[in-house]
Amino acid sequence: MTIPSYSTTAATNASADGINYAEGQAPSTLNNSARQVMADTRTQWNDAEWFEYRDGTPIATTLIVYVSSSSFKITGVDATAWWHVGRRVKISDVSPLVTYSTITATSYGAGATTVTIDSTALTNVTLTAYGSIISAVNSPLGVVNADTVTVSGDTAAGDLATMGYTATEGLILTGQGSTNDVTIKNDADATVMSIATGGTTAAFAGAITAPSGNISGTLTVASAGDINLRVGSSDANSYMSFYDDTTTSTTSTYMGAVGNTFKIFTASTQALVIDASQNVTFAGDVDIGNNVLHLSGSRTDTAGTATMWDAVLSTGTWGCRTKTSGSALTLDWDTTELFRFDVIGGMYMAGSLKVSGTAATISSGTGTPEAAVTAPIGSLFTRTDGGASTTLYVKESGTGTTGWVAK
Repeated sequence: MTIPSYSTTAATNASADGINYAEGQAPSTLNNSARQVMADTRTQWNDAEWFEYRDGTPIATTLIVYVSSSSFKITGVDATAWWHVGRRVKISDVSPLVTYSTITATSYGAGATTVTIDSTALTNVTLTAYGSIISAVNSPLGVVNADTVTVSGDTAAGDLATMGYTATEGLILTGQGSTNDVTIKNDADATVMSIATGGTTAAFAGAITAPSGNISGTLTVASAGDINLRVGSSDANSYMSFYDDTTTSTTSTYMGAVGNTFKIFTASTQALVIDASQNVTFAGDVDIGNNVLHLSGSRTDTAGTATMWDAVLSTGTWGCRTKTSGSALTLDWDTTELFRFDVIGGMYMAGSLKVSGTAATISSGTGTPEAAVTAPIGSLFTRTDGGASTTLYVKESGTGTTGWVAK
């Protein structure tokens, strides 16, 4: 005997589930009836947040009937206005098994109200259904004014708008809409962030600001435009970091603008610099296909030369260097000096000079070239230690080292 046994029509409460308030009743029954009303009231207050609602008529006129593991019906009445979508329900059976869930659909037909819930735990036994006294439509709570709101249960697929908690995931916020599952708006009712229905991508309408720490994952700009990353309030302090799997700054690669200078670092080593004058400086090698070009190095070899650049090929290395003595510029092949240019325009060659279009050469050295220098006919040789008629030699015959004639 509980309050749901009472009728909203006073005249029908003369005898309600053992309570006797009939006209002319015996005095001995009045006290018992009053006591029963008090007991029924107290029983309801013991579980005040749930109410066994039918339609305001005594329970005997309506029945709760199992339909499926996720639905039940209330016979003999259209109660869709009260059992509406979003209202929380508590359902118990004879086990007793208690199921808490949310209404996802209601309908009326064939003299019964069918209620569908987001749980599949119902069994085909005698059921008792309670609805939350808080309506999901025009809730009397309005805005929740509290220091904290604590939840203790997990969310589930299909939840319309739910906040949950688990020990491993912490606070959970989920929902279900035709376009988005979750939408965060500002005071102007403009969308700040949204997650599409069934999706895992968060779309931000504006800038993403990280006061400290890291933003990980994939950052995608939906429409054409720039990606601007800033650290602090000044562009001069900005940089982008790209971490490897160890996710530590000591093994990171990052780009940044510092003092109007753009730099790229690998770990803590500066790899590339673009200064305010648009000069580009490489600290290491530049790969070109399968070969390597070394730019702006500061290496000094055993010959006392400073390297300007090296082109490392599969067959050897071309090098351009500045001599520390004589201010000369040299072009080398591996460790052999081939050409040297001095500051007054002089050019020196380690070998002979070949004339374009012919096989003839021009070369120089000490001593006679006869039986010493191989050259084709038409070649010239200047002797640095020669004298009269022994300084210039012309190759007039033969293909080997003979045939040189002094002039």
